[in-house]
Amino acid sequence: MIRFLLHSYGEFSRSMPMRASSWPHFDLLYIHEGHLEMQVEGIGRVLLGSGEGILLFPNTHFAPYGKASQAKASVQHFSLGESDALPPPFNLLTGRSHAAIVRQGAPNKQLEADVNRSMSLALAEQSPILQVMREALLTLVLAEFLHTTLPDPKSDKNTEPLTRWAEGQSIADLNVEKLATQAGVTTSGLRRRFLKELQITPQQYLLNLRINEAARQLRETAMPIKEIAARTGYRSPVSFHNAFKKRRGESPGHYRRNHRTAG
Repeated sequence: MIRFLLHSYGEFSRSMPMRASSWPHFDLLYIHEGHLEMQVEGIGRVLLGSGEGILLFPNTHFAPYGKASQAKASVQHFSLGESDALPPPFNLLTGRSHAAIVRQGAPNKQLEADVNRSMSLALAEQSPILQVMREALLTLVLAEFLHTTLPDPKSDKNTEPLTRWAEGQSIADLNVEKLATQAGVTTSGLRRRFLKELQITPQQYLLNLRINEAARQLRETAMPIKEIAARTGYRSPVSFHNAFKKRRGESPGHYRRNHRTAG
């Protein structure tokens, strides 16, 4: 059985920061406006913008990263019964813990509409038919998160010390070979480890780091975009512009205008 728990809208800011937590149930966090930086067990640093979100599995530790988050968000908490009594995709989730799935990329209007309707149904008088409707909406929302391979519940999280190390380095100087050397494996072994534990390649991980750091600098500094491109490892402003727009759904200049941190 799917049990719906807390459904709530809220804000994260310097005056209302996220607190380090873990929950005994699933936590579906969706960003409606602004941006949120967090540290997530098994993944590391995650930067979420408008239209993005994260599905936190039970007992997954997460905490704020930095102090510059400014976001309006919604949370949907739910728990699951036994897998043999649940329809897809819920039967794939039950029994899993200490993991998370991130949904990033360009905003999806239908996804936001489904999230908002899920939130509104949580306020209605509950009934058997409403339960079916809520399960159907949650299925649609989760489909946006579950298009990749689910985290391996048997993973020993060998990448966690490596990702912590990488986040302390200059992103412009990082590459796959340096990650492999730090981990003490070949580049092919590193790729297998990342795909098993994080469901992304080392190249994709480095791209996430570059775009996240570029987004932070765009928000928090007046540094010219050309310099930000160089500092985050891009050889030209054009390649940076194209990579950032593909990843964030808007150009670096547009992102800076929309998300610049006050002061």
